[in-house]
Amino acid sequence: MFNNLVNSYITTNNKESKKKIVALLQVWVSNHQLFMEIKNTNHILKSVEPLSLNLTDISKTLISILETENIKTSNGQNIVFQFLRIKESRC
Repeated sequence: MFNNLVNSYITTNNKESKKKIVALLQVWVSNHQLFMEIKNTNHILKSVEPLSLNLTDISKTLISILETENIKTSNGQNIVFQFLRIKESRC
């Protein structure tokens, strides 16, 4: 679903797709807040906390880009930083 929305937005600049993408990104941001409330209930959950945080950070950056339709230098730097964090957490 997310990939289809992104493809639709990229190819047609469909504003409805953009709204749905932002809504999904906002859900991912909210999910991290909920995750933080339950992470201590299971030791396995603690191990995926960095992934949840990365998804939240990337989602916030993408929301900012989509809402302003402008990529700031700081957005680009944030995305690179978040990518490197994901890569490090997989090693």
